[in-house]
Amino acid sequence: MSTANLAMYGVAQGNIRQLFGEALVAVGQANPNVLVLDCQTAMPTAAVSFARAFPERFIDLGIAEQNAVSFAAGLARMGFVPIVPLFACFSARRALDQVTIQVAYADMNVKVCGLYAGLTSPNTGATHQMISDLAVMRSIPNLTVVEPADALEMQQALAAVVAHRGPVYFRMVRGDIGGPCPRVSPDGYTFRLGKAALLREGRDVTLIGSGLMVSRCLQAAEILANEGIAAAVNNAWAGGRYVTPPPAEEFPLEEWDFIMNLALRAIFVSCKAEARAMRQRGRGKIVNMASMSASIANAAVAYCSAKAGVVMLTKRLAAEWGKYNINVNCISPSYTLSPARRTDSEENRELIRSLHPMGWHERPEDLCGTLVYLASDASNYVTGRDIVVDGGHTLNVWLRPLTRETPPLVSPENEVRSLVHDLGILGIPHDDRGVTLE
Repeated sequence: MSTANLAMYGVAQGNIRQLFGEALVAVGQANPNVLVLDCQTAMPTAAVSFARAFPERFIDLGIAEQNAVSFAAGLARMGFVPIVPLFACFSARRALDQVTIQVAYADMNVKVCGLYAGLTSPNTGATHQMISDLAVMRSIPNLTVVEPADALEMQQALAAVVAHRGPVYFRMVRGDIGGPCPRVSPDGYTFRLGKAALLREGRDVTLIGSGLMVSRCLQAAEILANEGIAAAVNNAWAGGRYVTPPPAEEFPLEEWDFIMNLALRAIFVSCKAEARAMRQRGRGKIVNMASMSASIANAAVAYCSAKAGVVMLTKRLAAEWGKYNINVNCISPSYTLSPARRTDSEENRELIRSLHPMGWHERPEDLCGTLVYLASDASNYVTGRDIVVDGGHTLNVWLRPLTRETPPLVSPENEVRSLVHDLGILGIPHDDRGVTLE
């Protein structure tokens, strides 16, 4: 692609934007389900590279950014991976309703790009400058925000967000204002979604930046070094939730707080509200949902800790609220074949079956009997208990595949009936085994 042919708005396109076009082509080659939706900005965003490589997968929707995002949500429901490269002022302002409701709230696998972000597009005027998009997009549930710091990270990051199942806001500056976007990623750097990168160590102060400002932080660190101040520089905006959780010593506190709020605090708040109503009635049954991860270290540090907290919270509330005739118990399931695990491959499901003495992947209905028991009068003398309903998973301490002499009571075909039904209700594309189509 000749950059001479892509002069737009008075400045020749180069560096990070040109490589963005090449990165779009690369992800298109790797994944035939990738589509690019354009709103008459293919030249300045370099999406024209994708249009030339895959004209049948490039859709021009005209100057209609709101419609483009809605259209992308529909494509995602059909199993495609739509990428919508818009100027940030249009994706975070004009199409914000569609991004929030149709993409993020619905957890659609759409990649919305906010290009020309910040103050890096002076020739297009104030209407095209966007400085609030990070604050807006970070506040939207389910939306992962990624802002690469240089061209190398951008190429790796785009491939990572396309592989990541879920809505993403991908932010990028113009990159050629005041010279090419400087490289800050070290040799051998590998982008990890959700993990910040330490680019310079220091003992006195830490400078945290994202995108173009990471290079400015490194410049500031050099200035501070001349003043005898050792500054660490952290490239913070590597992304949102994790595909592979980081080790405990690197686990971010904000992620710890998020999981604790979701898995523990929310249960405590619900229990408080339930107990107030039950006290007035003079009795009640509360059943919390914990996990086998409360007793075995099989997941990320925050998740295991939060679920262990649910078990102890259950015991503590049972001890306190027994005087009001309120029973408080909890259930700890194993890996449950629900829509939350819709991306698991058949190979992974078979591995999970082989680790359970009962021989089948747990289903939501496998919890019903225990739940009915704990909610009924039959459990009036049971309180403060954690009942593990895991098909014997936690008994298999060596986590070796187990052999069987007789077929399990639930076959692999029967396992997925509820999952297929639930995915159909939710409108999530899937095959006959309940595996999400992407």
